[in-house]
Amino acid sequence: MLDLDDSGGPRDPARSWTTAATGQTASVHGVHGLETRRVPGLQGTLAANEQSQLGTTIRAATDLLRLTRPSVASGNERRIKTIWEVAADAGLRTTVVNWWATWPASSTSDGVTILSDRAALRLEHGGELDAEIAPASIYDRLRQQWSTIRSEAIAEARSASTGLLWSGSDVQRALERSGELDAIQLALMRAVSTRPPDLSVLYLPGLDIAQNALLGPGDTALAPSAVSARLQALSDYFVFLDRLLARVLTPDNSELVVVVTEPGRVAATGAALL
Repeated sequence: MLDLDDSGGPRDPARSWTTAATGQTASVHGVHGLETRRVPGLQGTLAANEQSQLGTTIRAATDLLRLTRPSVASGNERRIKTIWEVAADAGLRTTVVNWWATWPASSTSDGVTILSDRAALRLEHGGELDAEIAPASIYDRLRQQWSTIRSEAIAEARSASTGLLWSGSDVQRALERSGELDAIQLALMRAVSTRPPDLSVLYLPGLDIAQNALLGPGDTALAPSAVSARLQALSDYFVFLDRLLARVLTPDNSELVVVVTEPGRVAATGAALL
């Protein structure tokens, strides 16, 4: 059993999923949260996980004085190897898609492919690659295929949501968008490898995004009936994921599939299991 978030503070996806990828807590792997602080002119970052009033005040003051500036967590904060790096060291062909804190993506050995947590955004907008994908040689191919990958993924997401009770405009928009994001990442995993790798590692963001959108801190004043409807919608999202992942969750004789779940950013009483 591995508690993906033992910090005692608000749940944070970057911290939790780096814990899952390394098997170590944030005090060891170094990624404490989605947001960090950078000091202009200096290498490295400062952890932004202090949740006290004093910590919040200090961060605000140093940002105002431009002594620090907010930055999204990256692989530069991670201090130990991930499961895919260990696998690559053992000579296994590995593919990593959309995992937290994988930017800047680097591939130091043959057979390692990384589409970082910023890869889809780069493919969507184009332009010069900035370490979102490794090896860089596959960027042009994926960019040329992007329109097809995206449209087919959206069609697949719509098919998987057929018959689900995503009623209400706000609920429908949140879950449809989350479903499209998950389908796109799954499609990228299929598109990136010309032959199946020994290890594929994929992070699907949709459930966490949908949960936070429908039941996050800003919706605490919802009527009980509205909360009930949103909970049912989230329950339907699990059905959607089961349909979307049907092929992945049915392994061949020589394959092993491991699914790791985590409660997300909305407070929960139970620990995640690995």
